[in-house]
Amino acid sequence: MDLLNDIGKKITATAKTVTRKSEDIVEITKLNLSIGSGEDKMKKMLYEIGSELYRSYINGKSYGEFYDGKCGEVKLLEENIKTLKEKILLLKGNKTCKTCNSVVNLEVNFCPDCGEKLEKEEE
Repeated sequence: MDLLNDIGKKITATAKTVTRKSEDIVEITKLNLSIGSGEDKMKKMLYEIGSELYRSYINGKSYGEFYDGKCGEVKLLEENIKTLKEKILLLKGNKTCKTCNSVVNLEVNFCPDCGEKLEKEEE
């Protein structure tokens, strides 16, 4: 009978350990989800701060050498991306209206959206 009692005690102890470990895993998962959510919110906030700083830089505000340098790099990247997009449009036989940014065919003389006279693109 002692053998059965010992086995029963071991099974009970093992079940408690498994339950405790399962509860720990659930708690760890919840904590990791909270961490991930907090990190996502933080990234969004940092993006918003950086975007606002960059908009201020474009409007003439200076934030010191480091930030002005980084904003200058972003501005160069923006200009480069714009140039590459314009090249793609030209290859597709299109251009962008300078007034309203509508994409129009190269052969069109006036923008169908805003009516602005369009420049002829050089080959």
